Amino acid sequence: MHLLGLLALALTSTSVLAEVTAGSVFDVAKKVVTNALTGKVPSDISYLDTTDEEAKVVRIDDRNASVLNEGNWVILVHAPPRRPLDRAFMQVHSNASLAYHEFSPELSASAETPMEEFHFARIDFMDAVEISTRWMVWRPPKIVIIENQGPNRSIRFISNGNIPLNGTTLFRAIRDETYRQVPTWESNWAPGGDKAWIIDYYLAAMAKWSEKTSRIPNFVWLMLSGYIAKELLGWLHSARGNTQVPTTTTTTTTPLTGSAAAAARAQLRARAAAAKNKPKSQ
Repeated sequence: MHLLGLLALALTSTSVLAEVTAGSVFDVAKKVVTNALTGKVPSDISYLDTTDEEAKVVRIDDRNASVLNEGNWVILVHAPPRRPLDRAFMQVHSNASLAYHEFSPELSASAETPMEEFHFARIDFMDAVEISTRWMVWRPPKIVIIENQGPNRSIRFISNGNIPLNGTTLFRAIRDETYRQVPTWESNWAPGGDKAWIIDYYLAAMAKWSEKTSRIPNFVWLMLSGYIAKELLGWLHSARGNTQVPTTTTTTTTPLTGSAAAAARAQLRARAAAAKNKPKSQ
């Protein structure tokens, strides 16, 4: 059962790679090579750095994920910002962060109960594999709200269906604490759940695999994946081409000639005469 759980988790996580096309792989490779030769910063990274600074958010990855263990956080998990939906969520997150930093001190000073202190952060789905895997986030963008209150920790996932795609609405949900109407993540896969150990085993196995294969250049993996894909497609086409088509057998008769034909005609005439002379039954 443990092996089946690991296999299921691996298949689920690797299914995200199915959206990557050959064209996008070569486009990314071309951009990386061009930027390396010209010394330019990739546009996506430059865009993220600029928007993070302007929105007053913290960039989180697997290396500094420990900061999430303290305080309250409003986190956006996003894919590369080339996708329109991810850019829209980044704008929503930026507006909510700016509104919080502008109005929260005034609101906390005037309210009887101080407003909860929140930190705003962003996580690149492709740059924080461990975090995304632990949270079982396979389809970004998602907004994650974490509350750390002593030993208690709650995690909530907010999508466009929970809160309208609007920065003001997200800020008001934090200000009025209406985000707590969203159920906390308490499944078997959540931290402390019955199946959380499967994620730990999976991440440990992936870390070992990465350690063993880190010395192999990336272009070798690209060539190897292309070769495997080619062989797989060839096998599929050959299996389809070897499918046997049902055949029908036809029998042919050779016409009689010469004495054999004469004998056959004589036999037919004799049968006809015998049938003609046969007395009819009363």
